[in-house]
Amino acid sequence: MVTHAKVSRGKIILDADEATRIWSDGAFLELGETFPDPIEEMLATPTHTHDISPFLADLNSRMDSEWTDARFATGLNESALVDVQSLTSKASSQIEPLYRDYIRVRFPNATIRIKDSTSPILVVIDGAIRASVMPKQ
Repeated sequence: MVTHAKVSRGKIILDADEATRIWSDGAFLELGETFPDPIEEMLATPTHTHDISPFLADLNSRMDSEWTDARFATGLNESALVDVQSLTSKASSQIEPLYRDYIRVRFPNATIRIKDSTSPILVVIDGAIRASVMPKQ
């Protein structure tokens, strides 16, 4: 995840609100009090800060009315991406396998939620978003 953020994405963003710990690589964001050691080390030298908290608050306010529960496919599709499929609608999208794998390890009991093929995929624990990932277009 660290190599992907630094090399492939080329950015490490920290939330400007120091009361909230949120980091992002531009496609993935995570909220937490602590992060795995390699990510903590990466966050010591962010490329920049940005006000991420309002974006996350907006997602949280619309999550129940606009997103539905979803699941990750176990394998990869023909584009070497992971399909994300709604459990109750036709909504689907694709994400990079690295993000699915990180989410499964970091948040094994999370609920995955999807809105459509272009909106963030949400990772929800106890009714609150803990991470999100943008679909691969």
